[in-house]
Amino acid sequence: MFRMTVRFLLLTICCGLLSGIASAQDEAFRASPDAESTKSLYWFGSVAYGPREMGGTIFVNRYGPISGIATPDTLGLDTAESFQFRLGAIYKRWRFMVDYLPTNYTGEGYAAVEIKVGDLPTIPAQTNVVSDIDTDLLLLNVGYELLHTEKWVGALGVGFGRTVLDIALVPTVGQPLAFDGTTPFGYISGDIARHFGRWNMRLGIGWISAEFDGTRIDYGNYNASLAYALTQHKFRSEIVAGYRQIDLKFDYNVPGERVLTDISLEGPYVGLIFAW
Repeated sequence: MFRMTVRFLLLTICCGLLSGIASAQDEAFRASPDAESTKSLYWFGSVAYGPREMGGTIFVNRYGPISGIATPDTLGLDTAESFQFRLGAIYKRWRFMVDYLPTNYTGEGYAAVEIKVGDLPTIPAQTNVVSDIDTDLLLLNVGYELLHTEKWVGALGVGFGRTVLDIALVPTVGQPLAFDGTTPFGYISGDIARHFGRWNMRLGIGWISAEFDGTRIDYGNYNASLAYALTQHKFRSEIVAGYRQIDLKFDYNVPGERVLTDISLEGPYVGLIFAW
């Protein structure tokens, strides 16, 4: 219920203000009245760190003699601490950004498996599992500022994403359940930023629900942050704290099997933003 509420509020706020993230960790430099008004090209970058809690269903194999289902709770996957990086440029009202979010989860738990032999009834079982899961997310985004005032900056954009999902579940008994897939996808984004003094508040979203190369993907990226400017003028630096939630749902259809994954990665973060 909390996740749905957060997503609804972010979507409502962003869409309402723009129609009148991608995440918005670069707008403060442009929104600041201290920035050089004649400058048309800015570079920016950010690095942040924090825990990411995984939720949802990690792995479901629908076809084959052995299929399994697992969740973060059953696999003993709690929280992984990880970095998130951003690099980009702003030319007049155009933005170009690259985001990279790698995360690795390891744990020991159990998975529910089903064994199918011929026409015999399915045999349910439970087995102890050692798991190793990597989720690497790369996002490229191009946006345009529809709203640009001394205090407010808001933009809409489109992007290209690629996720590398590497799942390895090694049970005590039976064959390993594994999947290693790379899925490209496109998405739309929107963000809004409010500048007041040295403080900057930002809300951003990225979203898509579509099918690419036979793979169904539902993607959502929701970000809220508050930053404080340490230095301004020609070189700007900020300390930032925020909360980010990423929803990834994949329906892979490959020869001989069908793999479903529906996960969310969310948690707080702190970091630094630089712009020049």
